[in-house]
Amino acid sequence: TIAYTTKRDAFGSMIASNQLMQEKLVRATAMVSSMYLLAERVTKDFMQGKCSLPAISMVKAYNTRLGREVVAICRESLGGNGILLDHGIASKFCDIESTYTCEGTYDV
Repeated sequence: TIAYTTKRDAFGSMIASNQLMQEKLVRATAMVSSMYLLAERVTKDFMQGKCSLPAISMVKAYNTRLGREVVAICRESLGGNGILLDHGIASKFCDIESTYTCEGTYDV
């Protein structure tokens, strides 16, 4: 998404120079970082015997929900190209939907 927005030109400038687009990219990056750090923390705690299965389930549910949101932001950032398989986001959107449905624990 970052590569696309820094190369895509609209109205005479790259779309990544737009403040709204920068906010979306920062939000997505922050979400991915928090997902990674949370998964890393719960993994380390589990390896040391300090983590229970309910905590692992909560992290899994939280990360699948955030992952769904990140992919939606990235798809939005590509505009109409976000629904084309050429740029990879559409396939990631399908992947996260199946992960959210099968791995997330919100609707079970």
